[in-house]
Amino acid sequence: SAAGALAVHDALNSLFDKLPAEQQEAWVKQKARLREQTEVAKAKILDMSDPVVDRLLDKLLATAKKSATGEPDLPGWVGRIYSRVLDGIWPDVRMELKAGMQGMVLRSKGDDADVAAS
Repeated sequence: SAAGALAVHDALNSLFDKLPAEQQEAWVKQKARLREQTEVAKAKILDMSDPVVDRLLDKLLATAKKSATGEPDLPGWVGRIYSRVLDGIWPDVRMELKAGMQGMVLRSKGDDADVAAS
């Protein structure tokens, strides 16, 4: 429960506050190092998963084209225009989708505000 989590958080903060300053500083430094290592590992995993993400995005484009042009009553010239428009905007869509995924996985710089207590 939220109340239980808050109680544990408060108890840990209380214990942390009772540590000598040197130990508090060492704890904060170690936690910062671990966070940095975690972010480096996540960035490496994102890099390794890039080919898989590219294949999924290619399938998404193919599905979008099929959906936009697959209507039997759609005139052929309209379908070709839809296909060209999708091809034209797709590099930007791909870039935005990948940037959004990276943003969700990697921490933002502001997330490190409460290093000691969290």
